[in-house]
This record gives sequence, structure tokens and C-alpha cells, in this order.
Amino acid sequence: GQLIGTIPYMSPEQFSGVSANVDTRSDIYALGVICYELLTGRLPHDVSDVTIPQAARIITDEEPTSLTAVDRVFRGDVDTIVSKALDKDKSRRYQSALELATDLRRHLADEPISARPASTVYQLRKFARRNKALVGGAVATFLALLIGLIGISIQAARIAHERDHAQQAEKLAEQQRDEAERQAAIAEAINDFLNQDLLAAVDPLRARGHEVTVLEVLENASGAIEGKFDEQPLVEAAVRHTLGETYMSLGRYDGAEPHFTRAIDLRRRELGEGHLDTCKSLVAQGSLRIRQGRYAEAEPPLIQALKHFRRTLGEDDAETLSAKGILGVLYRRQGRYAEAEKLYVEVLEGRRRVLGEEHRHTLVSMNNLAILYRVQEKYDEAEALYLEGVEISRRVHGPDHPDTLNVLNSLAVLYKNQLRYEEAERLYLEVIEGKRRTLGEDHPDTLLTLRNLATLYNFQEKDELAEALYLQVLEASRGTLGDKHPETLNVTTGLAYVYYHTKQWEKAEALAKEAFEIRRRVLGDRHPETLTTIGLLAKLHQSQGRYGEAARLFEGLLEGRRRANGDDHRLTLATLRRLVTSLIALERFDQAEPLATESYERHQRVLGPTHEKTAETIDLLVRLYDAWNKPDQAAEYRALLPPDKSSAEPNASPG
Repeated sequence: GQLIGTIPYMSPEQFSGVSANVDTRSDIYALGVICYELLTGRLPHDVSDVTIPQAARIITDEEPTSLTAVDRVFRGDVDTIVSKALDKDKSRRYQSALELATDLRRHLADEPISARPASTVYQLRKFARRNKALVGGAVATFLALLIGLIGISIQAARIAHERDHAQQAEKLAEQQRDEAERQAAIAEAINDFLNQDLLAAVDPLRARGHEVTVLEVLENASGAIEGKFDEQPLVEAAVRHTLGETYMSLGRYDGAEPHFTRAIDLRRRELGEGHLDTCKSLVAQGSLRIRQGRYAEAEPPLIQALKHFRRTLGEDDAETLSAKGILGVLYRRQGRYAEAEKLYVEVLEGRRRVLGEEHRHTLVSMNNLAILYRVQEKYDEAEALYLEGVEISRRVHGPDHPDTLNVLNSLAVLYKNQLRYEEAERLYLEVIEGKRRTLGEDHPDTLLTLRNLATLYNFQEKDELAEALYLQVLEASRGTLGDKHPETLNVTTGLAYVYYHTKQWEKAEALAKEAFEIRRRVLGDRHPETLTTIGLLAKLHQSQGRYGEAARLFEGLLEGRRRANGDDHRLTLATLRRLVTSLIALERFDQAEPLATESYERHQRVLGPTHEKTAETIDLLVRLYDAWNKPDQAAEYRALLPPDKSSAEPNASPG
């Protein structure tokens, strides 16, 4: 939410205070300013003697004097190139420095530039400059032939065609003028709202020494928008969409939802179901529902938006690829791995093709696909992608860039899952050192990796190290993010697992209940994080011999897992095994038998007959029939057990 940059060189989107709006195209704008300054000796906008809000309005709303108006020597390509770099709409600027450089080189070589429509006349004019003698002779010959063929009938047809063309051009120009006026009105209204209702909240005269938080600014704006744009529905839709995205980035999902819903309703009514802006809000709504754990409700808006993007923009457009990637996240979280992998591969190939191997979005896609492979225990494929991503990011961005550190963090998670603990710890420490150096001790990204390291120590049963680190991160997270933030609750749950493993039942249960109550209140009963906390409480009861309470919680958890993740998801299967264990201890054999049989059949089909979790389900059936005094059935399943398997209860682990 901070305003960071040198004012005259900042792009319009940088004044929004929303970091998600700022990307490479903001740098293109700054290059355009520098180019303008080099050519004319002055800046596009003189904001040296005005306030920051006034500067924001000037740069956001007012068009700079064209280069042609400054000096006609710049007329043509130079003016066009600089104007494109300085476009208020970042989607109409050059999308990379390479594109800008390419157009400059084309201009110097008298080749057609991409910044203007490559009409036949324009291409011929450029060709003529490079081949004057050849074109001169060809034109003379053509004119001689043309003069001999022109007649009254052709002239009449030409006049009729020109009349029709002029009418069409006039109609198109009128439509473009109306659209430009509409967009200008929207921009002006949004700018007024920004100054009066957002930036005004941090005005020292109004704040009076109070340190205003981003959340307070958002809540102030949310209240101010009601009824403000009754006559400008598209302005309201644009503001609400931005507010929704900001709430979502802060983890305030309940605050984001009404804004997205209202933006969609307004854009559907004013623009139509398939309009680009309507579809963008649908994608944002789908992304929010994924974060809320409302998986079934997330799919329809994503599918709808993706269908329109594909039809109107094509498979390789940035919006299409982004929607595919978010839908892939949904399928991964639902355990629909084959569908997720298909989308992830399409997105990665598309971004490699359009953006190149080294683009940031391409690296994000590589990381997403690697995460999917890791979840599926395809460790070799995951490691290959991670290592490739690390190599590219180090070369392009440097060793301390956040993207490089994030990929290293993901690689460390993979090594932890492979039980390569020393390699995982080495990487975590490297990432923590880099994040402390570049982001600071209490930055959320730094705290995330510290939590990952604590989880590694937990897996290694280094309980003292894990506890100390979790306590350190928990204190910092509460101070930086607050008690209700999802990451703070993740740390709370991790610390509860440490106490669970060390049999400090009261401490573990207190933390688990604290996390559960907050998650249920903020995220709802069905959210995956809420379900995870229920699972921890159930395992705590089971480990203390409180099987009745454990069975009751596992039954509710199993229903939630089936609904959220499906019958064959690894978390559903783990819950099924736990429930059967409690039912056997309670001697509720009739209830345990069908669940134990279902567990065995699903494990065998999903994981294979030789997987260790499948062996655990066979062991459960042996224990069930032994306790039930059915030796024949027990012997039948005992014969299927590997030699090294016993009837010991499986160990619990975080997650």
C-alpha cells in the first residue's frame, strides 16, 4: 500500500497503491519517460511543484504533449513508439523491454514497426524507403498501365465505394470516440475516489498521528462506495473488483466476497456475460472460492470465464493462460491430478512459447507443475523442474531474488518429503539467510520458510529445535500478521503437532482448539484448513485413549474430506484408516468392517497393492478380525501382509 518510486517516472498504476497492479510494463512506462526526456530535454509531465495527489491525477489522467507537437522532426515512428511506451493503459504498452528495443531497431533500419497497424500502404512506404530505385521504376510502370485502364464505370464504382467506406469509418470513429469517452469518465471517477476516499484516509491532517493500516483504508473505502456510483455502474464495478482483490491478498476472504459478487452483477448487466471485464471478475471469484475451500462452487465461474477467453482471445493469451492455471490449482487441491496436470502442462508450454523460458510467469508455471508432481510423489519429475527453475532464476534474477528463494524453498520441501533431511535443512537455511537479507526478519515470506524449517525439525523428531523455532515464528506472525491470519494459524497448528508428538496433551489440545475456533469462524466448517485442525484434535483424543470422542470427530471429518476432496484423495484415505482404528478400539466391529474393507479396496486401486499405506489397511483388517474373534478372516488377510509388517498403530505426522 505504500507509494514507492520517483514521481515523474512512475506509471499510472503505481499510484493505485496495489502491488499486484505493478509489473514489467510499469518499467516500460519509465523507459518511455526517459526516452521522451532524452529527445525533448523535458519530462512528459511537469509535476515538480505540485502535491503527490495532484501529481497522481496529472500522470493518471492528462496526456503529455506529443513529440510531434514539440518538434515535427519526431513525426511518425518515433512519436508512435514513445506514445505506445507512455500509454495510460498498461495492456496497450510494449509488454517487454525487448519489444520496445525491437521497434527502435526496426525504425532505424526503415522496417515496419509493430506499434502501428501494419497496413499495406504503411508496409509499402517502408519498403520504398529501403528500395527507392526499384520501387520508383515499378511505380512508374504501374501508373502508366493504370491510367490506360481507368474509365467512367470504374470511377463511378470507386466513388460509391469511397462513400460507403467513409460512412463505415465515420461510424467506427464514433464508436471509438464513445468508448474513449466512457473509459475517460471511468478513469476520472476512479481517480476522484482514489484521492477522496482512499488516499485521504492517510492524510496526516485526518489521521492525526494515528498509523493507518491497509485494512482501515479498505474498510473506509468499502463504506464510502455505497451509493456513490449509482449513476456510474461500471466505475463501481472497477473499484469493487480492485477492493476485492486487495482484501483477498490480505487473507480477508469475507471482506472480498461481496465486492466480487457486486462487480460481477454490474458487469453482466452493463457489458454482458462474455465481456472481458466480466470474465476477469469471474476468475477472481473462482480464485477466492478456492482460498475459501469452496471447491465445488469455484469451478463454474472459472469454466465459464475460460470458455469466453478461449473463444475471444485464443489459447495463448495471458488471460486464458492465467484462468487455466487457477483452474489447475483447483483440480490439484481436489485431488484431480490428471486434469490438473493437463492444464499445468498447457499453461507452461503456452508461456514458454509466448513469453520465453526465462519470463517470471513461465517460472511460476514450472513451480506449479513441480508442486503437482511432488504431491503425486513423482519426485524425479518434480526435482528436474525445480532444479531447472533455480538455474534460470539465479541466472536471470540473481541468487537473492524472491523468485529464486521461493523455488529453493519448494525444492527443500521436496527433499523433506524424500527424507533427504540434511539437503532440505541446508536449503532452508540458505533461503532464510537470503530472505532476511533482502526482505527482513519479520517479512511473511521469511516467516514462512522459518515455519518450514520448524516442520522439518518436527519430522526429524528434533522436538526442542522445532518448539523453539515455532514459538519464535508464532510471536513474529502474531505481531506482523495478526492472530487470525492463515499463516499464523498454520504456525499454531505446527506447534500443536510438536506437543502432540512429545505427549504434552494439554498444550497440544489448547493450541489445536484455538486454531480450530478461529478457522471455523473465519473460514467455515468445510474449509480444508478447518478440517485439518479437526483431524489433529481427533488424533489427540485417539492417542489418549479417548476413542469415543475421536470416532465422533473422525466421522465428521470423513464426511468433510469426501465432500471437499473426493473418496480417493490421500487425506480422505488417511481419515478412513484413523476412523477404523478408533472403531476397533470401541469394539464397534459391525460399523468398522465395511469401512475397513472400503479402505483396503481404495488403497489397492489408488496406491497399488505393494504401497505401505495399503499394507496398513490390510493390517487393520487383521486386527479387526482378531479382536472380533474371526480367526479365518484374520488369517486370510494376514497372508497378504509383507513379512516386516506388524499390527502396530501407524504413526501420526503433521498435515
